Amino acid sequence: MAGHAWGLRYFAKRFYASRSVPIEQIKELRKQTGAPLSEIKKALEEEETFESAIDWLRRRGVELASKKKDRSADDGLVAALFSKDGKSAAAVEVNCESDFVAKTVEFQNLTTGLCRAVLSVTPSAYIPGKILRLSTEEIEKLKSHNLSIHSEKISCEDAISQTVATLGEKITFTNALYLSVGDFGVISSYVHNKLNDSVGKIVSLVSLCWPKETKPKPGVEDIIKDAGKELCMHIVASNPEYVRRGDIPDDVLERERYVLVEQAKSTGKPDHAIQKMVDGRLRKFFEEVVLMDQSFIRDQQLSKPRKVARYIEELSQEVGFQISIGDYVRLAVGKKA
Repeated sequence: MAGHAWGLRYFAKRFYASRSVPIEQIKELRKQTGAPLSEIKKALEEEETFESAIDWLRRRGVELASKKKDRSADDGLVAALFSKDGKSAAAVEVNCESDFVAKTVEFQNLTTGLCRAVLSVTPSAYIPGKILRLSTEEIEKLKSHNLSIHSEKISCEDAISQTVATLGEKITFTNALYLSVGDFGVISSYVHNKLNDSVGKIVSLVSLCWPKETKPKPGVEDIIKDAGKELCMHIVASNPEYVRRGDIPDDVLERERYVLVEQAKSTGKPDHAIQKMVDGRLRKFFEEVVLMDQSFIRDQQLSKPRKVARYIEELSQEVGFQISIGDYVRLAVGKKA
């Protein structure tokens, strides 16, 4: 009897292995487990129920992403990549649970692959020279796009799930940004605490733009791009919040002015002295949060360092036409961009 029962089980296995699995079942098990599609299909071919398919995946050592959904992912990497012509760039933040996993080749490859996927899909709403931040919904849509890791074509979502299974930690695709300048500017980048040329712990991008009628001479764009990299290093170190004073929202500026006035009034000094105190402290506020008002980090050893605004003016004089900062971003692991 034992041999007969074994034979029935063997026949059942062969039958289910040969059957065609409905795509709805594959999608449902994928939703429940987050396991790679290839493994899901095998599990459903081998087993009769969802529960036994999940057990099959576990026996095979397939780590289920659903087990990790409630765990914290505060470490990770950021990356920046350029298009072939250098006129477009993308930056991403991908999070995991530990620095150990973040430094693995598998996690680096995933981060770079997701960045390449962002770069390959030109958003319709972008404005030349301006940073476009993809929404949570747009990032979710992007996960259906294919990326290439070691010449293997795979969807972003499957790549994330497979890396979760390999490394055993929760992984989240947190931030994605896109920047393009067309023929009217250059993009520069800087990666801090880098593991390779495009991946690290902090990345900055900046666009330096010129008037549409301007046609830079050969070699001039390289000069501007090098200057932009210096500016990116400054942005990483100084962490400004706005490009210009005019970019500060009115409510933010009014709130800061109100606090400064109240602080000055508490000193008991006359009104004309209070106004001078407020003006001085407001200038200090601008130097802290406005890029153009900050002292250029490269000049920090000088007794009178240039402001970033002056650095841009001198660059414009050097190349013979007006240069302006189009936009910038500083993306750091675990920090709000």
